[in-house]
Amino acid sequence: MQIVVLDSTAIYPHPRLSDGYGRLLLTKADEGSVRLAIPEVVLRESARHYARKVLQAARDFRKASTALVDLGRMPRIERPDDPPSSSKLQDEYLAFIEQLLRNRGQVLPLPRVSHMEILDRLFEERKPFNSDGRGYRDTLIWQSVVDLARSGDAARIDLVTDNVKDFFDTSNQELHPDLAADLKSHGIDPSVIRLHRTIRDLVEAITSRSEQAFALMTQSLKSNSFMEYLATFVDETVSSAIPLELSNILDEEYRLAPFENPYLVGFLVDEIHLEDVRDLGGGSLLVTVGALGEAEMDAFLFKADWYGLDPDDERFTVIDADWNDHYVAVSLSRDASLEITATLVAASSDTVSPVERHFADGQIVELQLVEVEADHAS
Repeated sequence: MQIVVLDSTAIYPHPRLSDGYGRLLLTKADEGSVRLAIPEVVLRESARHYARKVLQAARDFRKASTALVDLGRMPRIERPDDPPSSSKLQDEYLAFIEQLLRNRGQVLPLPRVSHMEILDRLFEERKPFNSDGRGYRDTLIWQSVVDLARSGDAARIDLVTDNVKDFFDTSNQELHPDLAADLKSHGIDPSVIRLHRTIRDLVEAITSRSEQAFALMTQSLKSNSFMEYLATFVDETVSSAIPLELSNILDEEYRLAPFENPYLVGFLVDEIHLEDVRDLGGGSLLVTVGALGEAEMDAFLFKADWYGLDPDDERFTVIDADWNDHYVAVSLSRDASLEITATLVAASSDTVSPVERHFADGQIVELQLVEVEADHAS
């Protein structure tokens, strides 16, 4: 049996595994190809992260809606109810994960390791501990994985963690020697455990590209109407993908300037290419598309900083020199590349084949955004 162990870093981006790659992983579990395992420590930590995210999103929503009402961009609405307390949100999340894992996997109990063993590991600075003494939670996670390996229930364990410095060796491919030595001490071949930094990395390792769908979409990209549809989707949809990390778009020259709160407002597409297509089941596809073009962003400049800049600075354009008493609103544009992952849903479901359904009678499909990654185009 192949068991996938998820670390907190794997769950954090999408706590409910609701993105395309999380859904693909759940599909594999439903098929019986893999079993899922979440260590108790990871579950508790993820519940805390989930509660924090909900509370922060609620604060951000109230702040954004107030600003939009003030700017006349949306009608005044009643203040939404405050979310439940952190403890209640954590309880709700724990119940959700319990339901999610039903028939798909298990929560790994706290490991069978003594305090003395943990202290020895700490003072010997063996991973996952570091020289500063940090690593207690990661040690419990690792010991849970060791217990799982010792149980003999798994012919292979896929550990998904982005904690490179504490779990990986210097090649960033294999287990750290300290961890490999732990397994060997119990007579376990370290190769039974494979490392992946993200759920996406794991899914791409255990699934294959849908070649038929890839060929059909590649052919469809030669159609002007489909190409225009994708370009419009990219421009209109990615601008609503908030929050979107823009630090990769803004190169060092731009980041040195005092631009505050940059956000993407549009993306003018120059080129689109298909990168990957995978079958989600149920007639849906997970599509990854690369786009090159010009990212359009709005940002703010503190007036005192603006006064000190060169009036002929071509890096930005002033939109509103008196946005408020303290800030100037500006716009910027940068050549950039985006990687867009989206769920492709058929316009109709009258045909039999899930692949044919997406392209039947030349109908335009519907794309539902999953996530966007952005980079500055060199």
